[in-house]
Amino acid sequence: MNAHGGSIHAQTANGSTALHLAASQGHLKACEVLLALDTSGQLVHVADKHQATALHLAAAARAEPVVELLLRYGAGRESRDDQGRTPLEILMEKKAATPRLLRLLSSSEAIEE
Repeated sequence: MNAHGGSIHAQTANGSTALHLAASQGHLKACEVLLALDTSGQLVHVADKHQATALHLAAAARAEPVVELLLRYGAGRESRDDQGRTPLEILMEKKAATPRLLRLLSSSEAIEE
């Protein structure tokens, strides 16, 4: 719970969290705040009704700083949505991947701060 009584884990009817929305829009600061407030460490792993995580949405938005942040918090590069796509595969579908995004999503190395 936050100071206003809401939960950062609250989900919409389609399963989206505030982190999903922030990641899909590339809002780095909002993502940083939400992840810092998540004492359970589970928010980064929550999937919506399409099994998309915040990392899937950040990849689709080509939000490089958000992708890096989510990976630092342990987001799963290999998580698959309901169509069986990883965040990297979603990025490739957009046909506008940057070399850095490709490295971030295809590497198995941990992301350091």
